[in-house]
Amino acid sequence: MAERMTFAEFRRRLERRRLSDEQVADYVEKDPLSVPVRVRFRPGTLVDEPPPGYDLDDALNRYRNDINRTAARRAAKAEKPRVVAEGDSWFRLPFPWWKAIATRIAADGRFAVRNVARWGDTLESILSRKEYLTAIEEFRPSWCILSAGGNDLQIMLADAKFLHDYDPQRPLDQSLTPDGEALMQRITAGYRQLLGEIAQLDPRVRILCYGYDYPRPEVADGQFIGRFIAGQGYPRDRWPALVQVMLNRLNQAIEAAMPAAANAVFMSCLHATDDYTWYDDMHPASDGFKALAKKFEAKMRTARKRRAKRKRTR
Repeated sequence: MAERMTFAEFRRRLERRRLSDEQVADYVEKDPLSVPVRVRFRPGTLVDEPPPGYDLDDALNRYRNDINRTAARRAAKAEKPRVVAEGDSWFRLPFPWWKAIATRIAADGRFAVRNVARWGDTLESILSRKEYLTAIEEFRPSWCILSAGGNDLQIMLADAKFLHDYDPQRPLDQSLTPDGEALMQRITAGYRQLLGEIAQLDPRVRILCYGYDYPRPEVADGQFIGRFIAGQGYPRDRWPALVQVMLNRLNQAIEAAMPAAANAVFMSCLHATDDYTWYDDMHPASDGFKALAKKFEAKMRTARKRRAKRKRTR
């Protein structure tokens, strides 16, 4: 059990970086009710309540950003290939023991990774803040890897606007509502904007995109997906086929944006975690994220070797 402290003391220690990763994890936990991912203070760890409006996710993300910035600079000085990662919880999660893709790539040590991803981010919020442009300008990477669109889908799913209510007479591949189809179009447009902005800033940066892997709505308590498709009447035996429809459509929407930048490539990660465990219904566990990180690393290493070979043959 963590030693109880006042909110002011926790905040002071966090802002001054006087809490280790392990200590932070003693005080915060995943909010079991939030959609999408958010954190909250563990019950009983604070003497008093945080003031209204205090954003623990924002504070913890700044803490993670500072740690990553220092590590990325150190890795860059060692002349490792540089990568900027922008995205959501599949690239960065709040807890040190649960390393998402970009965090895992950085930990593996083969790349210098400036990770500006934030759990819970939508594509819209990523485009609004434009942290990826600042990171690219400052860090000068060879690669920019992107993870976005999943929370946009998930939020609309939670609002019961993404899917039609279950009808046994309706084919599953026709389950998306007009609002759901419009969201897919907005995701394509958002990615086009994102890729275009990166290419305009630095046309030499290679951009690697993907579309997640099939979620497992039956895992844990179905916080992010399972409870919502159950609420719309979909029988459990149809869930695997339904999430394939949803993720296939999302992958198509993202891949359709690739022509917006000459150096953008799309990599399918569907079925990449079939042999691995999942932590909840929207995220792989550490072994699954490790497998995904290796897939990203292999793609970037292969492209780097090909480019180096072309230079030698000129």
